[in-house]
Amino acid sequence: MDHPMPKLSERYDLTSRHERSKLACLPGRRFTRYLDDAGNSLYLKCTQGGKRSFVYYARPFKGADAEERELGLETRETTPMEVSQIRVTAAKMEHVRRVEGRNPFVVAKRMVPDLKTINDLVNQYKGKHAGRTLESINDMFRDLLAQHGKTRLVDFTSDELEDFLNRNHQHRPCSAMLMLDYLNAAYHCAGDRKTPRRVPDGVIDPATGHNATWNLKTDIGWIADYRPGSYKVNWTDEEWDALMEGFRRTYELASVSCINVLMLELMVRTGARPGEIQNLRWDQVSTLRTKGPDGATIFYRSLRLKEHKNKRKISEDRIIRLDAAGSLVLDRAKAAAATVGYEGTRVFFAPRKKQRDLDKAPSLLGGLRTLKHYMPVQIAGLTPYNFRSAYINIAGDLLGPASEALVSKLVGHTTVQTTEKYYRDRGEPLLVGVVNAVGAKLAPVDYSPKRPKMRFTRGSRQNIAE
Repeated sequence: MDHPMPKLSERYDLTSRHERSKLACLPGRRFTRYLDDAGNSLYLKCTQGGKRSFVYYARPFKGADAEERELGLETRETTPMEVSQIRVTAAKMEHVRRVEGRNPFVVAKRMVPDLKTINDLVNQYKGKHAGRTLESINDMFRDLLAQHGKTRLVDFTSDELEDFLNRNHQHRPCSAMLMLDYLNAAYHCAGDRKTPRRVPDGVIDPATGHNATWNLKTDIGWIADYRPGSYKVNWTDEEWDALMEGFRRTYELASVSCINVLMLELMVRTGARPGEIQNLRWDQVSTLRTKGPDGATIFYRSLRLKEHKNKRKISEDRIIRLDAAGSLVLDRAKAAAATVGYEGTRVFFAPRKKQRDLDKAPSLLGGLRTLKHYMPVQIAGLTPYNFRSAYINIAGDLLGPASEALVSKLVGHTTVQTTEKYYRDRGEPLLVGVVNAVGAKLAPVDYSPKRPKMRFTRGSRQNIAE
């Protein structure tokens, strides 16, 4: 239902979430301010980019230009109590301006409370961004806020952050580096003198500016060892044989813990992301059919993911197609669930009963440790993401480097450039092979040159007769 266009001449109850939902930036403007019905120069500012914040907007003294001070962000989680506190702050600033005759923006820093939790720190940083950048920040901090959103800033040390990264990002070093950059920027944003809400004393070193993210990129070994493009694999035939032998030995000799190894096998057979396999549910498994080259109907199993990493970029569901061996992995997972009596919705369940009761996802790193134990030959620097990269390289070898767009679609990338980060460069021989393959497809043009017509002059005919 569309709301009628709000009027700037009216006042609105900003403590009401329903009332605020009707307010938006007017068309053709960069931003629009709506006055609170309590007065005190408190406005709700809505920008064209989607940012919504409570601001104090007034002239500091007669004859001066009007200034603005942000007092807080407006989100879906904003409660009436929080708006009431913002009203109190605006009323104090208005009293300083009207009654005491002082500049309210000079004393505003002492009126606005400091940031207390990680949630406050991240929300203030998000308030300075909009659009695609804001979506990236929300995705990056989702796990951190779920686990440490209510943690006080004074208690959130480098050790706490390092423990969080080891538990959640060890198989994604690039994501860990990006999150450290974002979090460091959030700390610097809170330490800026222009920011209305600042962090408590001791959270940021006043002399050096160091915070909880300081030096973690070098202190955490798996982040320090990461190099862009290191997901590219170039395994030898011996290493491939050792990997497949490790899968076979695990299934023969290991206990129910092989459920973690089944995830790795499905990754190398489908090129799926680690999170897509870890959180796979049985309602996402379906059977599809298509027509083969000879017109016969082919049935195959697939994984249909309605929620995936690039859902905001492409509205389509992500479909992961399985071959017979990939389908066998799902059957083995179902048999393992029946063995331990697991009746949940997860395809891959946690080996321990306590974790299964909490519906926790199994550990990929635990599966990797089990697989390495049974591999006759070790692969240096093996990580869970290498299994996805291995699929990309195999598909690229079979289809040729000119078919990277098709490989990108198979693995769920939105651009070919992303796929190229995983695809190792095989150099000139493959390019020459593509040229020769195209040349072989086009048969040589066979023709016989026509004999040119000769023009004779009187003198040339006389020479031929002689």
